[in-house]
Amino acid sequence: MRPPGIEPGPRAWKALMLPLHYGRLFDKNFYPGYHLNNFVAVDFLMNGKLFVVEGADASGKHTQAELLLERLKKENIDAVSFAFPRYGLFFGKIVKKYLNGEFGSLDEVKPEFAALLYSVDRYDALPQIEKLLFEGKTIVCDRFSASNIAHQAAKFQGGEREKFIEWIETVESRLPKPSLTLFLDVPVPVSKNLMQNRKRKQDIHETNVDYLEATRQVYLSLTKKQGWTKIECTADGLIKPREEIHEAIWQKVQEYI
Repeated sequence: MRPPGIEPGPRAWKALMLPLHYGRLFDKNFYPGYHLNNFVAVDFLMNGKLFVVEGADASGKHTQAELLLERLKKENIDAVSFAFPRYGLFFGKIVKKYLNGEFGSLDEVKPEFAALLYSVDRYDALPQIEKLLFEGKTIVCDRFSASNIAHQAAKFQGGEREKFIEWIETVESRLPKPSLTLFLDVPVPVSKNLMQNRKRKQDIHETNVDYLEATRQVYLSLTKKQGWTKIECTADGLIKPREEIHEAIWQKVQEYI
């Protein structure tokens, strides 16, 4: 049953099927000259870079993604950005309904359902992302697959958490692998203080302190296991100046450009 108040177009339903394809095969109109029948395999053709800025709520992801995009452009690097979820588009609107509690509380909504909402939003953007990478563009993402894994896996413990991570990694596996994933680490007490300064209502994730801490711990664990880059964003219990955090990020990014 589709969520109430949402009427998807043909492209939206097509996006739902993308995780079922074997390999990354897309319409030849995106990649003229490299087609096989009506589709094209593009993994080996992508020359661009994908930099992902991750972190728990109120860690400064949006700000740092913008600063990184500006820095890349100043260095004459052809760069664009994405921010997920894309709240103004079809699947992002459904994610927003979930975060607003319209499908139930944090405990009532199945993690699998929530994870698929976030994932299919990225799959809907996948043809555009693949095209940009094929053209050699550099992409900066405010959130990508890692946030889905961390936020939803935080709802499990022990062996069930590991099983869920394995499952959601399979779901996300047809998306491009980031060149570099940057995890902005902010302890929960600091992030909660930052949230209180916002002018909008907190969503069902942000109001649950135990959940926020569990999410941070999953991020920290995955950062070690998967080789993500951790950026320390606080000192003496206070958030560092955004310029200082940006410079730490830029030092890491420079190794990939």
